Amino acid sequence: MSRNRAGPDGRRSEFINAAEALFSEKGFESTSVEDIVERVGVAKGLFYYYFESKEMLMTAMVAKMTDEIESNIKDIMSEEGLTAMERFDEILTSNKMMKERSRELMKWFHEERNQALHFSMEEKGTDHMLPALESIIRQGIEEGVFETPYPRESAIAMLSIFRGISHDKMKLDEPVNAAYAAKVLGHLTERILGAEEGTFSSLRKHLPEHARKGPHVILSRS
Repeated sequence: MSRNRAGPDGRRSEFINAAEALFSEKGFESTSVEDIVERVGVAKGLFYYYFESKEMLMTAMVAKMTDEIESNIKDIMSEEGLTAMERFDEILTSNKMMKERSRELMKWFHEERNQALHFSMEEKGTDHMLPALESIIRQGIEEGVFETPYPRESAIAMLSIFRGISHDKMKLDEPVNAAYAAKVLGHLTERILGAEEGTFSSLRKHLPEHARKGPHVILSRS
């Protein structure tokens, strides 16, 4: 559909997609509404027809991201022929790709003024992730990879630990800290699920590229 014939939903998506690209290139604070409308190729007034402010556009980006996460989880859980670990790996891969694509959005989330929206999105993410993770754990139990009498509670514990680590004060964008976090998450996940040591050692490959190039020794078990 050509730009001058785009319907309301199409035009709104154009603004969101343009802003997502510009925020990634320039950062949220350095991107103006003028930059966004110039990228879309429309008059500035049309922006305010769809969004009250740049912050409201960012909120729409959050909703889009949440929908994509839900869709990705559904696709992975409906895919046939995957083992429990393969399914878990695909979810982590999807999550990593989403975070890398939305790095500026993640930075915006961590500002104190946006904490309410951040927690709201995490809650929505949990609503989608918890049943999927519980299903993966149950599959892993059937396959003999996991051993726990509490699959749902184990899923809740894992999500709580992942969230807790991500909210820790250490800077996870630094290679040493990110690698250490992967080591901790792998160790605790194995304990919760009754999995053999080393089952989740592959968590390192889900780190950002710069973190995977960090010191390997940090991942050796103490």
